Amino acid sequence: APASQDFFKESKTRMYHIAERTLELTLLMHREPKETVDQLSSLGLRHVGMSIPVEFFPPFVQAAVEALQEVTSDEMVVNA
Repeated sequence: APASQDFFKESKTRMYHIAERTLELTLLMHREPKETVDQLSSLGLRHVGMSIPVEFFPPFVQAAVEALQEVTSDEMVVNA
């Protein structure tokens, strides 16, 4: 979503942190689903509080899924 690029004017270090945290939460979804859902809900609310349009959430998730598909063929990981 090209319009969402305005919200990602961060340093490369910060972008790596976001990518790493996305992967961590994906893996935690299997080990601690309830806690992870709580964390993701809180994260979503913080982003809404920062005026990030919710319609940008699905493209971000899709990009994360596509990135995972490039490094694993494990459907369980990708579907998380």
